[in-house]
Amino acid sequence: MWTRTGLTLLRVVGESWRNLKPRAPHPGKKVLSVLHAIPIIPWGGGVTYNSKSYNIFNTCNLDNQMQILYMLYKLFSTCASYIQKFATTGSEVAGELLRSFDLLNKKKFNDCRTSIFVNVMNTSLAQLRTGDMYGSEQSFLDKISFLVTCLQYRICLE
Repeated sequence: MWTRTGLTLLRVVGESWRNLKPRAPHPGKKVLSVLHAIPIIPWGGGVTYNSKSYNIFNTCNLDNQMQILYMLYKLFSTCASYIQKFATTGSEVAGELLRSFDLLNKKKFNDCRTSIFVNVMNTSLAQLRTGDMYGSEQSFLDKISFLVTCLQYRICLE
């Protein structure tokens, strides 16, 4: 039986307790899961529209939804083939999602965000100029509704 007290690991062997030093991992061996190889989308950043850059914020909802789709795409082949099927049948949104996933593979987060905000959601230039993307997630969910039906509940405390 193992117990943890403070920073020391103790093992119960019969009636005796002895301190165990934490072992360092083997130098040439990394024990990582598939999840460790998937880039995490940072919140906020920049968007390029007509060769002009805009700094945007309040993108966490959209970034999280994009992260979930990306992880499903990377981890489950059935999800990947489902999106690819829509892309091959002419869905512009599915094609743009695949391009966005490719950008995420290359850790080009701002280019991915530009692809989603400008090409998928058709975000207006006026909203990009303000930089505030609060509430933009509903537009994204509407655009990807062909993939999955989403129910969203909003509770705003003001």
